[in-house]
Amino acid sequence: MKKASLNTLAFIVLLAFTACKKQNSIVTPTPISSVNLVNAASDAAPLIPDFGGSPVQWYAGAQSIAYGSSLEYSIPSGSNVSLTVVQSSDTADNLIDGTFSLGADKIYSLFVCGTVTPGGHANADYLLLQDSIPYYPAADSVIGIRYIDLLSDGGNISVNQQGNAVGSEVAGLPYKNSTGFKTYPATSNISGYVFEIRDATSQTLLTTFTLSSFVLYKNITLVIAGSGDNPQDAVVTAFQVNNY
Repeated sequence: MKKASLNTLAFIVLLAFTACKKQNSIVTPTPISSVNLVNAASDAAPLIPDFGGSPVQWYAGAQSIAYGSSLEYSIPSGSNVSLTVVQSSDTADNLIDGTFSLGADKIYSLFVCGTVTPGGHANADYLLLQDSIPYYPAADSVIGIRYIDLLSDGGNISVNQQGNAVGSEVAGLPYKNSTGFKTYPATSNISGYVFEIRDATSQTLLTTFTLSSFVLYKNITLVIAGSGDNPQDAVVTAFQVNNY
């Protein structure tokens, strides 16, 4: 009887020790940030990012981002997050090589912009935005649109809906600046919107963009990119990035 009691006591002590050991080994999860990397670099080959720092380890199946498209990444947040971006055509030459401060549980958009010439990256640039994505009640049949000027070497731009006054949406947006999200009706009788992008000073039409693909209650960024040394011969494109 005494031996059984001792064995029982030893078993209880072992359980308590094991439970204590497991409790002390609990690992605190690392906070995560969401980064949507957008390729808005004129003339660049598809981009390959590496959030582990330089040099990028190239491999045949590397995921790349073509011009006018984006990919979203979930990465550990912190005040010194490394990022290297290269072109798929030249992984030895870094377009971007630096560190960023990313807050825990925050959402960011990172736009790689500027112009990239073959064999060089003197005009590569970037813009990091911390996003505040609006929420729309189900009672409102709307979408949200914001505008961002990544037209390198160009002046301020204006935006209007086709048929409306010049600058009625955006009067004068400087390079590497963006607006907030503006709501637009998205009822069943609206098939889309046509926007005209102009040089804000000369009012020269640079390009148009037809928004026909959108999701109710969601948000979109309209990116204006390219090169605009001279409004008369600027090469300008516009594309949408879905913020959802």
